[in-house]
Amino acid sequence: MFWKDDINKVALDLNTDLEKGLTANQAANTLKKDGFNQLPTTKQKSVFKMILEYIIEPFNLVLLVLLVIAAVLGRYAEVVVIVLIVIVEIFLGVYQEKKAANSLDSLKKLVKNHAVVIREGKKFTVDAKELVVGDLLYLEAGMFLPADVRIIQSFNLRINESILTGESNLVIKTIAPLNNDSLGIGDRTNMGFMSTMVATGSGLAIVVATGKNTEIGKITKLLQEEKEKKSPLSKQITWLITIICILAILLGVIIFCIQYFVNKEYWAESLIFAVALAIAIIPEGLNVIVTVSLSLGSRRMAKKNAIVKRLNAVETLGQVNVICSDKTGTLTENRMTVQKYWLHDEVQDAVNFDQETQQEKLFIQSLVLDNNSSVADQKITGDPTEAALLKWAEDLKINSRQIQKKYRRIHELPFDSDRKLMSTINNYDGQKYLFIKGAPDKLIKVCTHILIDNKKIKLTKELKSTITRKIATLSDQALRVLGAGYRVIIKEHDFNDVAYMERSLIFLGLVGMIDPPRKEVKSALITTQGAGITTKMITGDHLNTAVAIGKELNLLKNKDQAISGEKIERLTDKKLQQSIHKYQVFARVSPEHKVRIIKALQAHKDIVSMTGDGVNDAPSLKAANIGVAMGITGTDVAKEAAQVVLTDDNFSTIVDAIEEGRNIYNKLKRIICFIIITNLSQVLAIIIASLLRWGNLLTPLQILWINLIVESVLSITMSMGPNSPKLMRQKPINGRESILKGSWKFIIFVGVILAALLLVSFKFLPEQLGYANDHGFIYAFIIMVNAPVFYSIAFSLGRHETIFTSKIFENRAFYVSVLISFVLNVLIIFVPGLNDVFGVKIQVSFVEWIICIAIAVIPTACLEVFKFFLKGLKKLQGKQGKKSHKVIDKILEKTGD
Repeated sequence: MFWKDDINKVALDLNTDLEKGLTANQAANTLKKDGFNQLPTTKQKSVFKMILEYIIEPFNLVLLVLLVIAAVLGRYAEVVVIVLIVIVEIFLGVYQEKKAANSLDSLKKLVKNHAVVIREGKKFTVDAKELVVGDLLYLEAGMFLPADVRIIQSFNLRINESILTGESNLVIKTIAPLNNDSLGIGDRTNMGFMSTMVATGSGLAIVVATGKNTEIGKITKLLQEEKEKKSPLSKQITWLITIICILAILLGVIIFCIQYFVNKEYWAESLIFAVALAIAIIPEGLNVIVTVSLSLGSRRMAKKNAIVKRLNAVETLGQVNVICSDKTGTLTENRMTVQKYWLHDEVQDAVNFDQETQQEKLFIQSLVLDNNSSVADQKITGDPTEAALLKWAEDLKINSRQIQKKYRRIHELPFDSDRKLMSTINNYDGQKYLFIKGAPDKLIKVCTHILIDNKKIKLTKELKSTITRKIATLSDQALRVLGAGYRVIIKEHDFNDVAYMERSLIFLGLVGMIDPPRKEVKSALITTQGAGITTKMITGDHLNTAVAIGKELNLLKNKDQAISGEKIERLTDKKLQQSIHKYQVFARVSPEHKVRIIKALQAHKDIVSMTGDGVNDAPSLKAANIGVAMGITGTDVAKEAAQVVLTDDNFSTIVDAIEEGRNIYNKLKRIICFIIITNLSQVLAIIIASLLRWGNLLTPLQILWINLIVESVLSITMSMGPNSPKLMRQKPINGRESILKGSWKFIIFVGVILAALLLVSFKFLPEQLGYANDHGFIYAFIIMVNAPVFYSIAFSLGRHETIFTSKIFENRAFYVSVLISFVLNVLIIFVPGLNDVFGVKIQVSFVEWIICIAIAVIPTACLEVFKFFLKGLKKLQGKQGKKSHKVIDKILEKTGD
């Protein structure tokens, strides 16, 4: 805690000289002991290791076993297909993992290469990595700090620490010790930190921490500790596929054993049948379908200004129930704006200011003339506070450049941290005027008069009390308050004599400014509240400012719902977890605090989205379920630690992304149900036909055609459908619940109907139509490949929209895929040579084919009847209103969308 110590004690503790710095021997020995001033690195995983990890996943292992069996049996068509599936699976996995950039690389780039050091009384430039604790550094405007330092000399030294605090205001550096054990980074005004930039002034500092021991180094460590999380859907799909793979192996082995012991001579056919059963159970295209569907969702998000870096972020967004948002630049405009002013009566809104009186003209001119910001090409550059004053003048149609040109500056007394005032001397209508602005409590001490209604009045104790009350009024609104004044210089005197120049001043008025909330944020927060999402503000700014913004945005009702980083520091992790939902605003927090807040929320099973733009946000962005970085103001480190980057830095874009996430999750739920129904019906029919010793219903290649071509083409385009606005009026998706919750009865209902139709058509339809039993194999295949094409239409609309809705043709891409699938299914039945590949060795008549197609439509008809039933229940629920029957509510809740 070097900020607590006097500079002489700091020098003594670090064995350095305040004027000469370290000796060469001291520096060499310390470098040998502590190592280079570099951030730690992590070893990258090789592509080979990634491939190996994907190969040993249960899904791919089962496919490889099936591949070997198919190869032994000489089923080379199946071998080629399985090889392609495995290659695509591994490629997609490795590609996504490699695409996830390493934010630690960007942190290393932040360490600047050179530093101006004083050793043995000599000032020279060294490689920044050779800096050691105890080194004496020279600082000046434009330099980046190469290590953490204690300031020992400050000449109007101001440092931009936004990279660590997220706040754009320049920090005035002092040398006095600060007697507080738990100061946050932004309050350590006698310290400087690695990678922050000297904005103005110059000074000297002693290096107190290098490399991994710096604040940036601690962030590096936090990033290394945070491992990449699997999304809830990824976990569910992995679990689902693992269970299915285990079931496939068990059923395959059991069926093979039964058939083998019944007839050992036909072991090869039994093995082929077991392979066919395993292939029918395993949803080979599921991972690819999910990946492509998420990619399509990410493209839609990109059009809404949200760039998704990791695909699983798309569906995780749909499950977010807590948004932890940075204040500056996300909830606010990241631009100081004048909101209020006071001259002599009541506090007024800044937009109502006019220049009718001499007092008003002098007041606004003093703020323009005593100002180092500038206007060029309608852009204002300079210190944020001074830029806000010029912007106010420009908004009032006051030409600041013209005023500065007319009343030329002669001299400047720059701002310093002791006076907290800045003055300029200007030629003003043939006289010399001193204009002053700064901390109002300091200003009134050097004022003797006040201008009221264009009259110069003595500044009495009562008037000083009035000004003090007005300062408090503005400060209570979390406004940054500045005072302005002036005096006419009558006698010639040394302009650098601050004490003489800044005396006997005339007080002009007060101005209050703040970084205001963005206009679109309020409506976006109303949407999140309606969607069951809680928004919390996490900021490095002061508590009062954060509370004021929070109240304006209706994030909190009173100050008790806000907590400072200092109080968080005193709470144990357990206490923080217990009280975390009590607080809506977290102010003056450090990077470690942000991670603790997120983990406390996650301990309650909350799915947390975190927004940020600075290096200080990187650990929390990585710790959150979804890290969202700002694309305009965000640092490279923040962007690379996040899963989503907003190209417009707009909070409402997060809300749009969550809506997209909910919709893609909802579509994926339909797709997974669609796939499982198709696979279940095949499995049931194959097993029952085997147990009844009717023969092999479908060949492995026919099953692969259904699972890979028919299912995949339809599923991918199903995800392109329009979004449902209703989802943002519902509670967040519960990621802990199975994606198939409430769907199993529905799946079994359709699956059993289709399986029964396959078995009846296979065994009894040929006889009814007057054909040989061999035709049953062809009938079963025609029905099985076409039934999913028809009932996919019902699935694409959801469970509450029938095929008679006006929305039926909104998803054109899907209907193109329906047509393509249907045409392909016709070709593999009727095109000579092609039908041989799929085992269709008997030519069926057009009548037979029409009858099979009619049977294939039956599951879709059953689905539509089911939907009409649900729609009727919903109408009944609406009529009964509050007295709605519990049974009806339960049925509707179970069926979802």
